[in-house]
Amino acid sequence: PELLHMADIENFSGEWTRSRVSAEYDDFWKLQGQSWMKRKIAAKANLQRTIEQHGYEVVQDKQVFAGLLTVTSVYTMCKSEEEAKKMREEGNAIKEEANGKTGYLVAWYDSETKELRLHRTFENETYQVYYKHKLVDPDTMKVALKAIDGPNSVSCEVIFTRCQ
Repeated sequence: PELLHMADIENFSGEWTRSRVSAEYDDFWKLQGQSWMKRKIAAKANLQRTIEQHGYEVVQDKQVFAGLLTVTSVYTMCKSEEEAKKMREEGNAIKEEANGKTGYLVAWYDSETKELRLHRTFENETYQVYYKHKLVDPDTMKVALKAIDGPNSVSCEVIFTRCQ
């Protein structure tokens, strides 16, 4: 039965390159306290992403910004947001270190919307970030980003194209 269930999950595996960011991308990073310079680099720099997924296990989610900064994540997708919230509440979020910050990641697969969803909180920060990944077609992945800090939030979109 578990194998049959695995067939229902989208496979996000592949080599991806960022092809477009929405206008709100700068504000998304600004809400997270990033400097003007870092925001401009974030928007313009080449971003390569490699995802290796086996069912609910993501054994590699590597992002390389401008060939300079590499962030690699490894995580298991929970089967629901409730399961992911429980994981976080029990102190089992995945600890990540990147760019001088410590983040805590939980991930889940939304079978209704067919989205891979990530939620990061950060040590000594008041903001949190949500990432919704959706395969628009076999060669296009849309990632809806949302940063929330108290009553303020910024949403934006990033499009990735599969490398041939």
